[in-house]
Amino acid sequence: MNFIEEAGVNVAHSVIVSGVTNTEKDDEIIDCLKRYGSIKKITFVDDSNSLFYNNLIVEYTHRSAMTALNPILPYTYQSETDSDTVYCVKALSNESPATAGVKTPCRLQSIHSEPAGRSSLPEQAGPLLAPPRLSMYPNDLNPPEVQKVVVEHLIRTSDLNSSIRLRSFSGKSPKPNNEMDYETRRSHIELLLVDHNLPSVLVTRRILESLLSPAADVVKGLGPDTLPEVYLRVLDSAFATVQDGEELFAKFLNTFQDPGETPSAYLQRLQLTLNTVVKQGGIASVDLDKHLLKQFCRGCWDNTVINKLQLEQRRRNPPSFPEFLFLLRTEEDRQLTKDSLMKRHMTALKPRVNVHSQSACSCGHSEMRTINELKQQMQQLQSQMSALLSRKSQSSKPVPPPSRAAKPHSGSTFPPSGFSRPKPNYCFKCGEEGHISAGCNNPPNPALVVQKKKQLQQRRQVWDSKNNKSLN
Repeated sequence: MNFIEEAGVNVAHSVIVSGVTNTEKDDEIIDCLKRYGSIKKITFVDDSNSLFYNNLIVEYTHRSAMTALNPILPYTYQSETDSDTVYCVKALSNESPATAGVKTPCRLQSIHSEPAGRSSLPEQAGPLLAPPRLSMYPNDLNPPEVQKVVVEHLIRTSDLNSSIRLRSFSGKSPKPNNEMDYETRRSHIELLLVDHNLPSVLVTRRILESLLSPAADVVKGLGPDTLPEVYLRVLDSAFATVQDGEELFAKFLNTFQDPGETPSAYLQRLQLTLNTVVKQGGIASVDLDKHLLKQFCRGCWDNTVINKLQLEQRRRNPPSFPEFLFLLRTEEDRQLTKDSLMKRHMTALKPRVNVHSQSACSCGHSEMRTINELKQQMQQLQSQMSALLSRKSQSSKPVPPPSRAAKPHSGSTFPPSGFSRPKPNYCFKCGEEGHISAGCNNPPNPALVVQKKKQLQQRRQVWDSKNNKSLN
């Protein structure tokens, strides 16, 4: 024991390894022990007066490594490269007389027995933990099936310890983007606490490694040996929800669907709020599904989904949250597929409708153009008939002989008496004869009016030329 004290070995963090060869073969057992944690130092006992002469003392940096090793100690390891080399690993605290009394040398029980008449602790026992001379094959002591189970257990335990990580948490407000909210983080810690394969010291270590200031400052007064449940209570006092359950339930009843929010997203938001209400004692957990369905029917604005799934009729037997969410997502997907199909169909049908409408418009325009042409022709025929009738009436009137008493003066420019210049005898609005524009009920016809005006000008020119000759 003097050698251990002089070497400054931490007995609680160390194991004693017997059967070492003091060659490169010993690296195999060292690599196996490294799986449980970082090794602080390795000490070879070269003091012939020590009980652990010619053995290795492996000291770990943290006590968590010994916590993971203790369930399988003492452990016998057979070298994979040399079947004759067998190592025996035990906890130094169980073999050291200073902590647990004087122990007998490490030997395989029922294999190496002492001769009759000899003391169990001879004065010159040789290497205390030297590998025994086996009288049978090593595989008889450790069958391959047992070795396989042990190795798989070691690998799973090592992978589990290295893969457990908690995301960083600082407790800042507003919450940074790379951090989770406290309630989600708390659920992760609760999952670690119920896992019996994880030692408490490992859970505490993961909690401390994930905390950032100011959250880390809250637990600074707690030591590394404090249970993780204590850390969780202290963090709850600083960052957990402090609202009363009734206030949270009132907030839940005022949670409505936001614009553009799908019914399934609204349901998930309600579920998150209602879980907090249950944790704070606002309602009983057995009434969770009932209140969730009731508030959804009250706060969802999409009545089509409510009527389609007949949610109002299911209040007496409300569905569970997973079933409810699946129903909503199925209905949303069905409606989305139908809308997409309708848009594709309408897009494919639109060019046909345009072509049909264009052809109909072209036919309508051609018919209107033909009707207008016929009207113009009718107006021209009417104007020609009116001109012929007016000329015939003028030619059939007898011209009275000039009166001697009214014989004009040779220098006069007035026309002879009894004959006047042609006047317009048509309507200035529609162009028809026999009425004036003041009492006209016919639609305007500018073309006929212009034609009548030209005919009037022609008659006046003829009249002027005749009367000018007669005056001359």
